[in-house]
Amino acid sequence: MLILKAEQLDRLRYYIDGAVELEDLTRYDWRRQTDVVQEVFVSAALFCDLKERATLVDGHINQHLKALAVSSGDVKGFFNRRCHDYGLTGRRLLIFDTVTTNDMGGRGSGASRLHFHAVMEELPGMPRKEFIRRLEMVFGRAFQMGQRQFHLSLPSWKQHFTFAGVQVHGPLGKIMYALKHAGSTYMSLGLNDDGKRSRKAPSSRRSCNRDAGRLAKGNPSHFNRAAVFFDRASKQAGERAFNAWVAAEKEKRRLVPRPIHEMAVAV
Repeated sequence: MLILKAEQLDRLRYYIDGAVELEDLTRYDWRRQTDVVQEVFVSAALFCDLKERATLVDGHINQHLKALAVSSGDVKGFFNRRCHDYGLTGRRLLIFDTVTTNDMGGRGSGASRLHFHAVMEELPGMPRKEFIRRLEMVFGRAFQMGQRQFHLSLPSWKQHFTFAGVQVHGPLGKIMYALKHAGSTYMSLGLNDDGKRSRKAPSSRRSCNRDAGRLAKGNPSHFNRAAVFFDRASKQAGERAFNAWVAAEKEKRRLVPRPIHEMAVAV
């Protein structure tokens, strides 16, 4: 089991920003967690590991590539292959979205409005201009979002967002914002089982999280993996961070002195 140093744990907790608490969980193995809980730790690990090389990217996609991706039935797999083909191979988490706002060319929803939000690694030594060029090769040239097709920004603590009743500040708040349209995205891209209007929790994880709290609860809205991609290295880093965090949180609670009246009752 990976043991994080105190400063590493502090940094991890800093980025998680209370989105997940140990008391939310009823199971402590990574495989039993909801997609959103896993995405919280994958994202936090990305920010912790990459520091200033972790870049938030919002981007539009070329219409022809949208059509090809949607017809493939596997949008995230389609663009992951293009990331490899065109050298955009740093660590990354991509969230696909089909709901647009007035700032993105008008309000609406549908497969034709497919775009993405991401946390991406700018590889060491790669100029920003080259990074944007590779983004354009992967996603094609498209109508601009605001003034640019790709809007790049650094993590900011001036923003926050509430998802499923959980308010998160900073860069993870941006991730929660990007996840909020997963239900509409599933419907627009035909990702629901048998064409149903809404998705449901995977049977293998539904009951395990029934008594859990907040983002760990087995609600259908907490399962969105068909619209979210992260590479293997980022997944492994997220799992290691989760396991180390669980062990540290359990130990922290074990060391908390019991109230005197409880000790008296125990005697």
